[in-house]
Amino acid sequence: MQPVICRNDTNIVIGDSVTVGANLGEANLYSWQPTTGLSCTNCPNPKASPTITTTYTVTKTQCKAVTSDMITITVSPTGLTEGQQLIKSLFIYPNPTKGILSISTSPGVAHAIKIKLTDVLGKEIINDTLKPQLDISSLKDGIYFLSFYNSDQLLITKKVIKQ
Repeated sequence: MQPVICRNDTNIVIGDSVTVGANLGEANLYSWQPTTGLSCTNCPNPKASPTITTTYTVTKTQCKAVTSDMITITVSPTGLTEGQQLIKSLFIYPNPTKGILSISTSPGVAHAIKIKLTDVLGKEIINDTLKPQLDISSLKDGIYFLSFYNSDQLLITKKVIKQ
């Protein structure tokens, strides 16, 4: 007999879902508790989309043997993290550019974001806080990389072409 198995504890944002079971054998009896946010309460591998952090327990009955396991789904109460919001809302234009690069994000996202502009060899050219515009008119034509950081964590890097 194989014991019932939940996947590893995980984090999601509000509106996302995740498969919580990792079980084989449809012929067994499964019971998930609590039932809130589950796509199915008696199947081996339901999808969970809770709106608050929830610990689910599954019980599997196979013949007369009973096993159980648990998984905690942590839900971000604010939805997307600042880094995720930046990635989804980041626009750099015009790209290619002749000099002035506009950077737009959702309001309130950029307060702690740092930027680094490097050339193709990795030489750091600009290290500053995020601003709505970046003047690269004095740089040689070519490819550059604009990286966005929150504290020391790299969030995303975008390729910039200077003409």
